[in-house]
Amino acid sequence: ANGAFNKLFNLKQLILHHNHQIYFIKQDLDDNVSNRIIPDGFFDDLISLEHLDLSSNGLEGVESNVLIYLKNLKSLILKENCLKSIRSCIFKNLKNLSTIDLLGNFDLDLNKHEFLFNDIESLNELRIEKLENYESGLENLKEIIFDYNTSGATALELNLFRKDNHLEKITFDSFYFSPDSNDLV
Repeated sequence: ANGAFNKLFNLKQLILHHNHQIYFIKQDLDDNVSNRIIPDGFFDDLISLEHLDLSSNGLEGVESNVLIYLKNLKSLILKENCLKSIRSCIFKNLKNLSTIDLLGNFDLDLNKHEFLFNDIESLNELRIEKLENYESGLENLKEIIFDYNTSGATALELNLFRKDNHLEKITFDSFYFSPDSNDLV
């Protein structure tokens, strides 16, 4: 493999938070823009990895197949980066992934990727800024945490509040909700 972590087949946990040296600059010639990304192949040998923390690295993107060999991954922390979107196939082989933390990516718009979480059967906990009108792939979610939520009752507009959901805990940190609202029914 051409990854940065060659032959670390038994590594279970990799914490690379606040490490502004892990990304590569990808030049988009069409838009004349540079993006700080983690390229495909970067983690290929980490087949036993269960916890990956890439928080606070200024990442603007993650390539489509960068996590493809991390089939044992249970926790993915991408909080406090500069992600604007996530490609829909990034979670394709991550059947064991139970926690995704995307907090602090204020420009991240998941609505562009309707089926982003569909392949993750074991997703229990999602940490996110906003999640407007998004429900596909979140049917088995047990906990959802909204932080820095300035969109008021937007989170409550989710169709997650159906009778057939599995939610056990919803946390609104830094959440503003008007007691006069009839949104909680």
